[in-house]
Amino acid sequence: METKRYPIQSYLIAFLMLVLPFWGLHYTSDWEGYEYSFYHPIFSRDIGFSILAVLFTSYGLDYQNLFQFHILLIALSYLNLCRYIRIKPLILVVILLYFYYVQIGNQIRYYLAFPLILYSSYLLYNKSLIKALIVITISITFHKSVIILLGAYIVFFYVSKKTTNTQLLAIILSNIIVGFAVGLIQMYDPQYEDYQEQVSSFAGGLFNSFPYILIISWIFRLNQFILRKYRTIRKDTIYKWLYILSVGSSCFLLAGFKMQILTNRFVASLIPIWFAYFLYIKNSSVPQVCRIKAENYIKLCILLFLAWRYVVRPVMGFGTSSSEMSMMINSYYL
Repeated sequence: METKRYPIQSYLIAFLMLVLPFWGLHYTSDWEGYEYSFYHPIFSRDIGFSILAVLFTSYGLDYQNLFQFHILLIALSYLNLCRYIRIKPLILVVILLYFYYVQIGNQIRYYLAFPLILYSSYLLYNKSLIKALIVITISITFHKSVIILLGAYIVFFYVSKKTTNTQLLAIILSNIIVGFAVGLIQMYDPQYEDYQEQVSSFAGGLFNSFPYILIISWIFRLNQFILRKYRTIRKDTIYKWLYILSVGSSCFLLAGFKMQILTNRFVASLIPIWFAYFLYIKNSSVPQVCRIKAENYIKLCILLFLAWRYVVRPVMGFGTSSSEMSMMINSYYL
């Protein structure tokens, strides 16, 4: 698959736009926990963070410096991804800052590992096995959970070649399997206690997942529509890869009703990919009716997210993350 090249100026502007809002932060809700792991790396869950912590302390640096280093790596990893998901760097940065400003600040390990595992899926899709193994190894040293996400993509790669009914059946079965696995983890893994605050009722989990279920269903329906109108799309490797990324993580939706961290990490983090999927269709050579549908879905997504954040959640008493964001911004100084 050929990559998309954008002007170097757009990358530089996007890089500064993504890095500067985080550079002077001195508070996130997880800051103390990370700082403790920085000075006691033996307690860190991921070896990549531990190695960097030892290295930074040996040079007399503090956690603030390591946090900034992670932000640099996160920015570079996401901007590298632009070339492959075919989305303009500035658009990607706007999406990241709007949807994930608090999350990136709080979960620097995951949001470094996540774009790397997406990139590794691209390498695997193109049979660049050595490069893929290197990127996979680096990503899981920062957050082991991303290997589960990669496994879901590999499975759905084969499932996506089947009929619509087979794909739906596979998604339902995979949700049951993941849900059962989460149940076992809940009973036998002591680390599960760390996520008890993110365990909810079925209704609460469904409410949290509803926008993502809706968008994945739109992508699924649009894919079926395009396949009927433009069979040649089956040969478009970029399109197929974006579709796999967009729908492959749906196996975590049902388990995410109970354990919302699965939805928040493995599903909600794909918003840039969903927009990239719709934008790729909108700018492709598919029939005009397909491009119009993709453009309409982009508008629907924007309206859905705005309504969900500023109308539905406040009315239901869930509020927004504005208080956490305010605390982060108030801690900012250079």
